[in-house]
Amino acid sequence: MFKAFSSIFTAGCLSVVIAAPVMAQTYDCNIRQRSWAGLISESYRFEIDAAKGRVSVLDPIIRFSRGKPVKGALEVVSEEEQRVTWEVKDVPIAPEGGPTDARFEAILTEGETLDVQVKALWTDESDAGTGKGRCTPAE
Repeated sequence: MFKAFSSIFTAGCLSVVIAAPVMAQTYDCNIRQRSWAGLISESYRFEIDAAKGRVSVLDPIIRFSRGKPVKGALEVVSEEEQRVTWEVKDVPIAPEGGPTDARFEAILTEGETLDVQVKALWTDESDAGTGKGRCTPAE
């Protein structure tokens, strides 16, 4: 009887493990190359839940101005590439007399490493910077 219970219990546990949804993945990205237009941070944190099409983004600018991550949009371009877009309103380092809101786009490309390219635009479409770097899974 114990053996039968053990087999049923084990099978039940396996079905729970197999049926478990894919968890969100969090990446810490360090930007090594930056243009000098101003808005690209040295680091980004992306929490991506591809199953639900959700993403949140945190960088030093967002942490300073909002205190918590902002929601973004996720587009899976291919098996190797994901596009993340987000906005930050009332950027604390906006140019005097210029726009205060900015839009961002990050392209995450998986290869031997997870590479990231980030681009920022002010709402008047003027350049707010670009950057490139690498991401690692957060611990």
